[in-house]
Amino acid sequence: MTLEKTSAMILVIETDPLMRDMLHHFLVDQGYQVIPAPNEREAIEKVRQYGEAIRVVISDVEVRDRGDVWAFQIIKETSPSVQFIVTSTFLNPHAREILKQEGVQHILQKPYTPDEILSALRELFQ
Repeated sequence: MTLEKTSAMILVIETDPLMRDMLHHFLVDQGYQVIPAPNEREAIEKVRQYGEAIRVVISDVEVRDRGDVWAFQIIKETSPSVQFIVTSTFLNPHAREILKQEGVQHILQKPYTPDEILSALRELFQ
């Protein structure tokens, strides 16, 4: 499914305010509509508010076990067509497997480059 940048929203979940603001402004400059959220609870509120208009979630996450992906499960229940890009400083192979089982399409290691984010988005929007 091809999506136009202006017709699809990206929800950015990032606890670090500086990183969240930088990613928000970068994506807006690239022509995307962006909704920032500082944590999972606020992100779920945004998904309930905007519903299917949110097509991609970019989330900073620490995964130690399956319980750490509760927000992804709620987001998918609310908006089944949403796609995920996860960013993290460190994810062991077990965590990566949990994320893949939850339907995460892209996992980016922090620090990631702007080109890595754009490449993942282009792939999801094709």
